[in-house]
Amino acid sequence: MFGVMSMITTSMMPIGMLIFGPMADYIAIEWLLMGTGLLMMAAAFARFRNRVLIEAGRSAPAAE
Repeated sequence: MFGVMSMITTSMMPIGMLIFGPMADYIAIEWLLMGTGLLMMAAAFARFRNRVLIEAGRSAPAAE
């Protein structure tokens, strides 16, 4: 499992550079940072309000 996660996290930097590098030629870096930050906040709030994820995160009652 660790190998797969390591491979995914290692590939994120080059993928981000491929996407946001050329985009930075047309849009100011400051605007890109603000836009991606807002998107990350929206995703976090959407996950925070997801009842299925909240229920999945609750601990099971202790067995007696």
